[in-house]
Amino acid sequence: MKIHAASLLTLAVLLSFEGEPKATQVNPPKLWGIAYGAFRDGQSPGGVYPSKADIGEDMKILRDFTVRIRTYSVNETQQFICRLAQEAGIMCYAGAHIDSDPIANDDEIERLLQGTDSSIPAGFVVGNEVLFHGNLPRDELISLIRKVKNDDRVRRWGIPVGYADVYTTFLNDPGLVAELDFLLIHIHPYHDGIPVDEAPEYVYEKWRMVKNAYPGMEVIIGETGWPTKGATKGGAVPCEANQQEFLRYFVKLALKENIPYFFFEAFDENWKREASGVEAEAHWGLWYSDRTMKPRRFFCSPSPLIDILRPAACGAGPDRVDNIAGRVYGIHPGERSSYRVVIYAKTNRWYVQPFESEPLTLIRGNLTWSNRIHLGGFYAALLVREGYRPGPQLDELPPVDDHVLAIAVKVCR
Repeated sequence: MKIHAASLLTLAVLLSFEGEPKATQVNPPKLWGIAYGAFRDGQSPGGVYPSKADIGEDMKILRDFTVRIRTYSVNETQQFICRLAQEAGIMCYAGAHIDSDPIANDDEIERLLQGTDSSIPAGFVVGNEVLFHGNLPRDELISLIRKVKNDDRVRRWGIPVGYADVYTTFLNDPGLVAELDFLLIHIHPYHDGIPVDEAPEYVYEKWRMVKNAYPGMEVIIGETGWPTKGATKGGAVPCEANQQEFLRYFVKLALKENIPYFFFEAFDENWKREASGVEAEAHWGLWYSDRTMKPRRFFCSPSPLIDILRPAACGAGPDRVDNIAGRVYGIHPGERSSYRVVIYAKTNRWYVQPFESEPLTLIRGNLTWSNRIHLGGFYAALLVREGYRPGPQLDELPPVDDHVLAIAVKVCR
């Protein structure tokens, strides 16, 4: 995604702050999800594991920045992550580590299933890049997926079952996709040598390829992110400024295109450097390994964003109404009178809400907004400048530009 000169100027201003500009502090926008590895310095799989207290401290950090996490194993103390996440108000997609050892795999699956005794995850993820790395034959992986799906505990609670791998694995294997309730696809523009200014659009295009290939399937980006240290790959340069740039523009694009994703990852994990021999593998976190956050410029002063926090109910028809609500980020509360929210509901077309005669919604002092809305199958919220005149009916939403600053779209479920 090429960045216009105005956007580069905005970025330069934001990155010029050495501290957090108090005049523009707002509550941080919450990411759709964050990939979570619990290991701290001196800890590693097969070595020292984090304590439950360590994990609980992490959940207290993450709950201010996301409502979802995904995990990669339930071995040792990692089996407590989902329960501790739920106690902190975070949904958990619980992952099982699947490798070449069939006995270890069976033990891991049983621990995964036993976890339903204390918490009900948002989903089970049976394996992570197993096929990409050749850790297990395809048929054996599918056998483990079926074992989880057919378990009485999974059926009783209606827990969806998925698998995580690079996006091309799913594009090339419709038979595997047919076994799953959802896909976690990994798209890393850094590994593909994509420059950071093109990276958000690159991720979107790959996600859309998979989504179009399987239109009835829930397709979640299981990993995407940017390392802050390591070797340059093609046009991809790892550094903190580029991680923040990727995060800022990708989150805005994800809100506009209704892309579910897990940002990779929460914390730097130094054990990965030793395990892989690759410096960048230890530096994907939004936080350093000591739990100090990397530069907070995105979170304290992002480019303007809008999110729909409570979409209206599903439906259609001119007489059926409900409430819709959301929040704006990246503008100062004292300047909110310079902005408005425009809401649309879509059935066959996008219709402005609540009425053609009342197309603008005010932003409150705490930067929230809400209004009545006629029901539809899709909902959109536009953050616009005062004086913007929205179209009453649209075939397509307008582009983000100097007048429409941000867009969020929600699919009715």
